[in-house]
Amino acid sequence: MIVIEKKFDGYNSVRADWLSPFVCVTVQAGCAVGCSFCPAGQVAARTLTKEQILEQIHAHLDGTEKSLMVGMRSGDFAIAPTAMVDAMNEINKTVPTHAFYLTALPKLPAATYARAVDEALRSEGGYSLRVSLGTMSADGSRKYGKMDLAPFSDVLKFMTMAAEKTGRQTEVGLIVSADQPPAYDLLKQLPEGTYIAIDPLRNHHDQGIVDAKPAFAAADRLRDMGFVVDVYHWGMEPADERRMYLLEYVK
Repeated sequence: MIVIEKKFDGYNSVRADWLSPFVCVTVQAGCAVGCSFCPAGQVAARTLTKEQILEQIHAHLDGTEKSLMVGMRSGDFAIAPTAMVDAMNEINKTVPTHAFYLTALPKLPAATYARAVDEALRSEGGYSLRVSLGTMSADGSRKYGKMDLAPFSDVLKFMTMAAEKTGRQTEVGLIVSADQPPAYDLLKQLPEGTYIAIDPLRNHHDQGIVDAKPAFAAADRLRDMGFVVDVYHWGMEPADERRMYLLEYVK
């Protein structure tokens, strides 16, 4: 479980709703990504139940919340959509909730992705679909940690399918560092106005924070290409609890 705190310090996020309390949940016990900091990757994968997801959320609520945002720490929405949506609908009955349904698009049949989008349409509160691009090569191949992902061409197909079903654009998560610049020639194929969240970490096996200047430079260039961009990073707390802070962006 990660409780995410926002650090603005004059940074005006393009996402006004990021001001809400933000909780990340695990939707699978076990994960093929293999992040060294996360115990989920050390056991065989199984999908958690609605009740197990709700238990994670309730552990961090005190009853004063007027709204809530829920993201996904480990597990993939395309693999575990039903329990996640059921949990979000349940929590939305008491606290207006916006859910981030995150998928890295592992190599699964197209019908699996279509079913996940259909499940998202059952959401009774607000929601966003987001594809994590992971690390992407110029040829369109992608990885997330140790896991091979569907190629970028499949990402575009997913975004088109999701837009046709939901009437909204899918968001994109992007990892950027000095030794891992964006594949701009591929990214320009994304629909104009796509929301891109940039993470300056080299990859999710690193515990520390790298120089964020390449991420800021990438944000400038991607904005010039017609995209809506935020930059954030993960920090390590002394108690080994990971929290996400939006970075202050100064042009």
